[in-house]
Amino acid sequence: MSYSTKKSLAYACRSRQVHREVEAMEFVRQRTSIPSVFEIYVNENDASPSSWFSMSAISGSPLTDAWPSMNDEARRATQADLRSYLHELRTVPSPTPAYIGSCSGGSAYDHRLNRVIERPWPRTRLFAPR
Repeated sequence: MSYSTKKSLAYACRSRQVHREVEAMEFVRQRTSIPSVFEIYVNENDASPSSWFSMSAISGSPLTDAWPSMNDEARRATQADLRSYLHELRTVPSPTPAYIGSCSGGSAYDHRLNRVIERPWPRTRLFAPR
């Protein structure tokens, strides 16, 4: 769930999700030159069933809204930027030893899985649902 004003955005969700989202944003900020938002505040109340974080808003329109009115040159420039960001993300070295988990080394959270993953997994074979 998200809320926005002209100056900030707030996202509310389960506490574990908030921790993982903030960890991922910080991980990317520390290891890449990809433009990132400035974190304003994180509510990490583990006793609460939901937590939230807010961050500064960037002016402009979401790409899904802007794309139809963009000319070919602007679209190509945007595609080049996105391609560059993905390439940079793919060049971030994997941790050693490698594992399946959060970027902080803890357990992973994936809403697409219908079971809770309570630890990082050292090998894909151990992680795969049975």
